[in-house]
Amino acid sequence: MKTVWIVGGSTGIGLELAVQLACSGHRVIVSARNTSSLVQLIEQRDTLTDKLTTLQLNATDQSACIKVWQKINRLYGKVDWVFLNAAVYEPAPVIPFDQSKWKNIVHTNIDVVLNPLAAILEHPDFIPKQLFITASLAGYRGLPKSGGYGMSKAALINLAESIRPELAALDCRVRLISPGFVATRITAKNHFRMPALISVEEAAKQIIKKVNANSFEITFPWRFVIWIKILRLLPYRWFFLITKCMVKQ
Repeated sequence: MKTVWIVGGSTGIGLELAVQLACSGHRVIVSARNTSSLVQLIEQRDTLTDKLTTLQLNATDQSACIKVWQKINRLYGKVDWVFLNAAVYEPAPVIPFDQSKWKNIVHTNIDVVLNPLAAILEHPDFIPKQLFITASLAGYRGLPKSGGYGMSKAALINLAESIRPELAALDCRVRLISPGFVATRITAKNHFRMPALISVEEAAKQIIKKVNANSFEITFPWRFVIWIKILRLLPYRWFFLITKCMVKQ
């Protein structure tokens, strides 16, 4: 049995991941700004009561992250796995340009990872065995209409890559989770056809299946991952020919 902390688990992938891990016998602590949906779920599924608990947290508040992490260590001891999964999303085309929206997306999506990370690194004795940072396939290359979201996720990919060697020296494995399109409250805001869309149940299954793998990346679904990986390798001339067609759609 592992002790797991999920930051951003009241909806979407985080919620389903929390439920599936708890059902597998792990002790799961979920932190989110709004925990009411998770509390309702626990009440409906009595078998999870002793495996799944909630601690309210606004991860954009650094001092709050420190207090919650200290409370978790005090109540449960050393945590085995930490999932930094919180995020915000709004469709943000470049025309008309809404700078405040872009800045909010970027700052929020970076802060909700950096603040818990800072709290964790304050006490090296409690650093988890595995640290999972949720980015997105939208961060692998600049895609039209991805706005500040893609930019923020690209920053998180870079962060995970850069801290992995350093934290390995502290016996902590940094892992990167990069989903494609998953049917959540966030993606419901999109007004375009989302290729290879999968359910939150399938997304959580993919993460759990690879949680003990040796790989750095956890990416899915493969039929979309392959397309993005190809785009990542293309020279700019070919890449921009493809993205120009995406704008016209």
